[in-house]
Amino acid sequence: MGSSIYNESRERRASLRLSQLRLAGYVLAGAVGILWLAYLFIQAGSGFDESEHAHVAWLISRGKQPLADFFQHHQPLLWHLLALYYRAGFTGAGVLIWGRVLVVLSGVACILALLHLGRHSDSGVLAGLAGAGVFAGLTYLVPELFVTRPETIAAVLMLVALALWSSEARAETPRILIAGALAGAACYASPRFLLLGGFFLLCGVNHIRRWGTLALGGVLFGVAFTAISGFPLEHVLFNLKFSSYLQSVGSEPYGLNPQFWKLLAAAVVVSLVPLIATLSARERMIGALLVANVAAIFIVCDELAGRFLYAQAFAPFITGAAIATTLLAVRAKVVHGWKIGAGLALGGLLLIAALPELHSSYLPSEFTPFDQVRADNTIAALVPPGRSVLIYATRHPITVDDAYYYGTPLFDGQDRLCQAIRSYRTSISLPPCDFFQAMRRARPYLLDARIDRAVKPEEVGALKQWLAENYERLRLPDTLSLKIRTRYQLLVEKPSAGH
Repeated sequence: MGSSIYNESRERRASLRLSQLRLAGYVLAGAVGILWLAYLFIQAGSGFDESEHAHVAWLISRGKQPLADFFQHHQPLLWHLLALYYRAGFTGAGVLIWGRVLVVLSGVACILALLHLGRHSDSGVLAGLAGAGVFAGLTYLVPELFVTRPETIAAVLMLVALALWSSEARAETPRILIAGALAGAACYASPRFLLLGGFFLLCGVNHIRRWGTLALGGVLFGVAFTAISGFPLEHVLFNLKFSSYLQSVGSEPYGLNPQFWKLLAAAVVVSLVPLIATLSARERMIGALLVANVAAIFIVCDELAGRFLYAQAFAPFITGAAIATTLLAVRAKVVHGWKIGAGLALGGLLLIAALPELHSSYLPSEFTPFDQVRADNTIAALVPPGRSVLIYATRHPITVDDAYYYGTPLFDGQDRLCQAIRSYRTSISLPPCDFFQAMRRARPYLLDARIDRAVKPEEVGALKQWLAENYERLRLPDTLSLKIRTRYQLLVEKPSAGH
């Protein structure tokens, strides 16, 4: 009897220690999650892309339409979410901060969706936390993946859709219909996220009625958004075809080094493989399919990226890695918890090995969204009413008319956008991509110091003479950062110049 009491006491102590360890783990995970969300809000992000989308949101809030009134080749869902800032009565460049609020809310929703996917795990929320940890870690390694871009909105929409799809709660039809609408919205925001469709086959119940309801939800979203936004299907198809064509234009690769992406893919796949060992023999085939699905998504993302390996091209791969980690951990047994930790630790070591390559291309910047808002509002206040901006190489203006979207070559210096516009055949009318012609027509007020790169060598002299005859230079305020003041010159029309 004494032995029985001793064993029972020992089991209670062991159970208490396990509970304490779990609680400590949850507290640590919560702290890391809060730090990640704070990082998403204040990180330097992608100044050019974020200001571009914020500027388009301002244009849309004023009743202008993409392609019809200005050139753009992205899908408009993100812009309408950003435009809520102006429709609510706010003004100025603070829309950049609103964009970061959307990013943080998306981060919270992504974590909750992954936790919901892992709800059936024997170890409580461990499975969801494992997936959330992979997602947060990868988006931290590649900062441009989770900023104010369409891919961020697509990731959260797809994760929530998958969580609803895999749920076994009541009210089946309305829930699947909503999941279909969210999945359709995700693919509309970023068509690459269609690659995550395989996960719907690998989790949840599959039968014809369910899939029909899912598809109906996606169609209903497309019809409703087209009617509300006024963005016609013809323009959606143009965006898809032109964006694909753009990836083949240019002479040199741009973006992160290919070796980085290969190392990152290997780290993710190899870290998932040990999880398969924790599965029963019956479930190992599902585990192998999950890992193979992630590898296939990477291969297709790499192919779709063309020669320009921008971070956003691999957003479905990062999201898929988090989903696969969660679904594998759900099937893992508690007794094999050490194997889960070993697998994730191995993946972490491999990811750390990628850091030198990463930091060679993405060093942190001191230029936060708050700096951008302050700079944009200061410059906009100096602009006489009715003037427009043409050249803004590192960031688009937010609340000043951008008379010519492609007024400056893309950052890679290859003038890819104009090359694509000149050679792409479409029935949609596009403005001529002639920089000097645009200069004469748009009457810019802000010029980049590297303007010589924007025109043909034989046109530089004529351009500078025209500017000297029609504009005078003003000093930018000392309140702006030295980075801004040394790069740009503020020009206003001379009193005698016609407009």
